[in-house]
Amino acid sequence: MYTQDFQLSYTYVRLHVQQKIGGLSNVEFVAGGAAPWQLFRKVEETGQVHLQIYPRHLKNVLYGLIQQNRLVVRNVEGRYSFYHVDRKEEHAKFN
Repeated sequence: MYTQDFQLSYTYVRLHVQQKIGGLSNVEFVAGGAAPWQLFRKVEETGQVHLQIYPRHLKNVLYGLIQQNRLVVRNVEGRYSFYHVDRKEEHAKFN
C-alpha cells in the first residue's frame, strides 16, 4: 500500500514539474538561458501542503527533456544554463 502511494505521489510531482517546465519553455525565460537554481525556484511552489518538490524531481524531468532534445545545457562563463532547443534554427542547419 505504501509503495503504491509513494509511486502515485512521485508521478503527480513529476507531472507538476513537467507542466511548469513546459510553460517556462514557451516563455523567454528558458530561451535566454536559465540556471538550475532559477528553474527550481519556479517549479518548487505547488500551492499544496502535502506535495513537496525536491531538486531530484526537477533533475529527472530536465534529463528527460535533454534526452528528448527539447533542452540543451551550455556552459556560459563557468556556469551551466539550460536553453530551449529552437527547432527552426536546428532545421536551418540541415537545409
